Amino acid sequence: MRRGFKSILLCFLVIIFSSCNDPGILLEEKFDTDVYLPDYDVQKEYVHSGGNFAKNGSIYYVKVGTWLFYYDEVTSTSGKLCGKAECLHNDKQCNAYIGDGVGLQVYDNHIYWNEGSVLYCCDLNGNNR
Repeated sequence: MRRGFKSILLCFLVIIFSSCNDPGILLEEKFDTDVYLPDYDVQKEYVHSGGNFAKNGSIYYVKVGTWLFYYDEVTSTSGKLCGKAECLHNDKQCNAYIGDGVGLQVYDNHIYWNEGSVLYCCDLNGNNR
């Protein structure tokens, strides 16, 4: 009898979870493809970087240690990605501090990264986390 209950419970859970994952529901039809979408998918050039590099236009974003840096190849400027003029860029209050964050990705004028199970984002200048 106990085995029958486990089988029924397992079938019930399979039905419930499979109904929650309806592949027919998309926010936008353009995402219903296996084709690489350069404006939305992870940049192919940086797939093997461990999530430490991203690029948007002429600007590279690089995670070094616990900090997010930028390098603009047009102006040859670089530094920690923090737009706060009063910031000394030396503690966790700095916008460039991302801790153990990984998976840098630029999407829709924001930089995204994961830290543990949390997804963070900020503007391209490091503000508005």
